[in-house]
Amino acid sequence: MAITGSLSEFSLPEIFQFLDQGQKTGILTIRDPQHVQTGKPFLRHIWLQNGRVVAAGDRLDNRGLARLIEQRGWVTDVIRPELERLIQSNVPLGLNLKTLGILQPDQLKLLFSVQVLRQVCSLFQLENGQFRFDAKSALPKAEMTGLSLPATETTLMGLRSLKDWKILQSKLPEPSSTLFDIVSGQSHLRLDNLEAQVWRIADGSINLKKMAEQFQIGCN
Repeated sequence: MAITGSLSEFSLPEIFQFLDQGQKTGILTIRDPQHVQTGKPFLRHIWLQNGRVVAAGDRLDNRGLARLIEQRGWVTDVIRPELERLIQSNVPLGLNLKTLGILQPDQLKLLFSVQVLRQVCSLFQLENGQFRFDAKSALPKAEMTGLSLPATETTLMGLRSLKDWKILQSKLPEPSSTLFDIVSGQSHLRLDNLEAQVWRIADGSINLKKMAEQFQIGCN
């Protein structure tokens, strides 16, 4: 069963939180027929496994990751036939290439950053668009590095890169609101220094405006 909706109804952070908490597996497709920034149609596919983002791309031809590897000159003519064989394999392409010694762990991390994190972070710039999540779609092993990240943590990265918060303005709490820590123990998310400080004082006694003043950040 597919889940569909509009980004004007459900923001991307809300969608990712739902997919993470539900440990969903499948493909999330985001479409914007008229992207404001480019004036062109926008399309992105994000694949998840048990609530973790494993791959992303703008097409469904199973060639995105291989194309990135070739663009960086990491595939020689001798290796190319082997690459073509591995694309058809039922094992994440990145893991296969690492096992064969063709790619190193640092190269896989770079590929994951470019293929997944950069593309997903760009989604947070979208004001409009439609989303569709299909749990019946098979995971494209040829597009997978073998690395993954919880959808909620991916959201944090996307929000950190967001320069214009007007897109999410209707979802933001009032400056007079307070934060409560509802998670016992340490956060499982990798927080930056400022986020960790906010986490430590989120006891419901200090509102957002006072927090902003304390940490010398803007709060309108």
